[in-house]
Amino acid sequence: MAANIVILRASDNVGVALRDIDMGQNAFATEDIDVLATEKIPIGHKVALRNIVHDDQIIRCGMPVGRAIADIPCGALVHVHNISSQYINNDFDHYE
Repeated sequence: MAANIVILRASDNVGVALRDIDMGQNAFATEDIDVLATEKIPIGHKVALRNIVHDDQIIRCGMPVGRAIADIPCGALVHVHNISSQYINNDFDHYE
């Protein structure tokens, strides 16, 4: 079966959905990483590859892109409701 997430660097704690992933479906990459999605992960959005603790950095492509503003369990959607962007104001610009 083809991967449904991409992990850009081994140090990443999030994967990016290559297509919509339903709650209860496995999110997996070719790197033998396989996590159970605890909620719907829309295409292009991030999924936590492991538990992320409040104030941990969100690492994508080996670079910090934000900080967790809440604990994020493995398999959860990582988006503006649980992270603060390193680059933009989440209140107005909903990129991250």
